[in-house]
Amino acid sequence: MDLLSTAEKQLITTLAWFRSRYALYQHLDPERKATRESIEAFGKTWIGEFKQNWDDAFASLQEKGVLIISNGEYAFTGKGVDLKNSVEAESPFYQYEYDNYFSREERSEAHRRFCEKVYGKDLSQHGLIDLDELALLIDRLKTNAYFDVLDLGCGNGRITEYLSGFSNARFLGVDISGEAIAKATKRVGVENEKLRFRVANINDLDLPAGAYDLILSLDTLYYADSLPDLLDQASRLLRKGGRMMAYFSQWIMDENYAENLLPENTHLARALSEKGHAYTCHNLTESGINHWKTKLAVLEEMEEEFAEEGNRALWEYRYREAYRYANWGENKYSRYFYEIEFA
Repeated sequence: MDLLSTAEKQLITTLAWFRSRYALYQHLDPERKATRESIEAFGKTWIGEFKQNWDDAFASLQEKGVLIISNGEYAFTGKGVDLKNSVEAESPFYQYEYDNYFSREERSEAHRRFCEKVYGKDLSQHGLIDLDELALLIDRLKTNAYFDVLDLGCGNGRITEYLSGFSNARFLGVDISGEAIAKATKRVGVENEKLRFRVANINDLDLPAGAYDLILSLDTLYYADSLPDLLDQASRLLRKGGRMMAYFSQWIMDENYAENLLPENTHLARALSEKGHAYTCHNLTESGINHWKTKLAVLEEMEEEFAEEGNRALWEYRYREAYRYANWGENKYSRYFYEIEFA
């Protein structure tokens, strides 16, 4: 895999996600043909300015036996399927997505106003957590003596930085997006001992054992390849008596599975039970439902504002997700704030 170019890696991971939920966000048929034109268009939508020229990659990956083309449609060979999994482990599709997002949002005044309207304060938010939801976490930071805090999936670190203002703890924020971490580090400085950032994949955290009192996950556990494995990593990284605090939303496709919306039946709760970790939780379902509705309404109101500043692509990116989840169905969604104890 070391011999693959960035363009080849991008093309591989884009084809890997071609029929995923990312297609559904765009109202695309997952079974559409994977032609060169459709793959290029899909990649450009999500990778944006970070997408390299793939002209040579299409040819080279065929020569290497990774891709095959039949009737104008590309597919992975057996070798390609194995290689795809390796590429995804190192550079998943959403890494490029978030590089693109954090680059675009920083240059958008409209996006700053959007965040203020939806979240109450512009912290470059991508997920659901507004100031009201953050108040739960801030209360815990104020009333507990945490010395070292690890924030999993910190993005460009503005939320991490905001939280650090309510605690004397040292914070380390990690994220898979090199673009986001570069912006965070530039903003706070490399000599800031209280607030540090580094690139890392939550599925393979190369961090010292027993170094943290608290691990935070602010709507980032959805990117874990395996929640039980991630919890094992958390156990290794936490000091004795350490805790984890996580915001977690659960979606179901059919109301017949409504029991999976209960706090003890979410994907996270089942993983916690499997590993024997005790937890308490707070129901944020109403907050989550209202969030998606508000986000969609604000985006519809601000469409022209984004377009006028030349950031329609950023508006479309936020709108696709908001439209999908605002219309998901209130009886097929739940949201919780989990406080998890590690023995």
